Amino acid sequence: MAYSKINGKVSLYRPSSQKLDFEISISLSSPHLLIPKSNLVGGRWDIIIDWNYQGVGYINKEVVNI
Repeated sequence: MAYSKINGKVSLYRPSSQKLDFEISISLSSPHLLIPKSNLVGGRWDIIIDWNYQGVGYINKEVVNI
């Protein structure tokens, strides 16, 4: 896949505190999207990646504990 043709958003949800939820738009200039750890409070995060490539939509869901 040509990463420059990928777009979408990453939604980070903190189950214990809705005030900490945030979203990041996907606009790639390299094959990696980095989220600074300083933006994430320790504990559980539900991550939903909603992205498109050449008109086809994809959704990835993960749970991460920091």
